[in-house]
Amino acid sequence: MGCLKLSYYPTTELKIISDRKVLTYNKTEINNRSSYLYGFGSQEKDDEISGAGNHTTATFWEYDTRLGRRWNRDPKPNTSISEYACFANNPIFYVDINGDTLGISGSQTNQDAFLAQINTGETKFKIGTDGNLALDNSNAKVVGQFATQMVAAINNTQKVNVPLVDASNSIMIDAFATGKVDMGDMLAGTNDAFKDNVLHFVNERFDVSDYEKNKGLGMPSSAHSTGISAEEKFIKELNPRAVVKFQSEGEDISSLIYNSTTGVGSINYIFNFTDVKLIFQMQVVKDPSTNRPTMSNVVQKNYFEAKPTLVGPLKDDGTF
Repeated sequence: MGCLKLSYYPTTELKIISDRKVLTYNKTEINNRSSYLYGFGSQEKDDEISGAGNHTTATFWEYDTRLGRRWNRDPKPNTSISEYACFANNPIFYVDINGDTLGISGSQTNQDAFLAQINTGETKFKIGTDGNLALDNSNAKVVGQFATQMVAAINNTQKVNVPLVDASNSIMIDAFATGKVDMGDMLAGTNDAFKDNVLHFVNERFDVSDYEKNKGLGMPSSAHSTGISAEEKFIKELNPRAVVKFQSEGEDISSLIYNSTTGVGSINYIFNFTDVKLIFQMQVVKDPSTNRPTMSNVVQKNYFEAKPTLVGPLKDDGTF
């Protein structure tokens, strides 16, 4: 079922099957068995189950080519279709070599902006016509912490949806309980800060077993810690000479600027990673229910080195 196989044939022909590749002296069939191991959708054939060409196997499924259905339930289900459906019921138009998915949704403008931000590195991604995030080239070299962690999420057996929404006063970056990501907040800062936030909420969600089912139950502290750990790895790659260890997060009260007459101001919300800080300059508005200031949208965000006069990231030679 997707694993390596050793088959014995009573023949004098040299036939070596290793790592799903075949070496033979010729291309003749033996006992009506083809020496080529692959079938529909580049998946490995398993002719012993349902006859020649009727069954294939992949990382996350067993697939019946006659029915166009999988044997097992989809580990990353889509609520709009059956958990036994394949290729969104359109095997001519869609391709799903592994039998898994990772969904990105939202307006075309937000999807384009999301891709523009995550595709600044050597490894490129795409959102397929089925709404799933994938490598733009399946054979692409995965370079750097961001790409490595994103590919790990794409290949995870769990299904996680990421709805991209316009700027919202009720969401700071993302909302765990709904899965929504505020693109207004995400785009307020640098590209590095954007990627940092993506890694945080993606890893946070995949840390929760069956996130789509359990997200309304609240975020476990372990999930937040997983998101923080993902950030540490990314920030350390950007700042190899800096000490990158999460210390704390919260509002910096000393940075509060607020006009009680207009009911508008700002305050810094800081993620302290020792030598490097991720600083969100938050908009402050008057809460009509309490008549007191409350945080609203992100105005700007960036990485700052601990010394207040220097701006990161730190270069390899120790300079800025």
